Amino acid sequence: MKADNELVVVLPPGVPSLNASAAVELLAILLEVHQESPSVHADAA
Repeated sequence: MKADNELVVVLPPGVPSLNASAAVELLAILLEVHQESPSVHADAA
């Protein structure tokens, strides 16, 4: 579960909530890419 810990994003004080939302969306995209990585497909094959 180390990967989950690496996905933690610490936002500095004063960052607009819009940027925080964008960061969450970016993390979601990264998670999707990670799940679709060749290594995952290789394990499934």
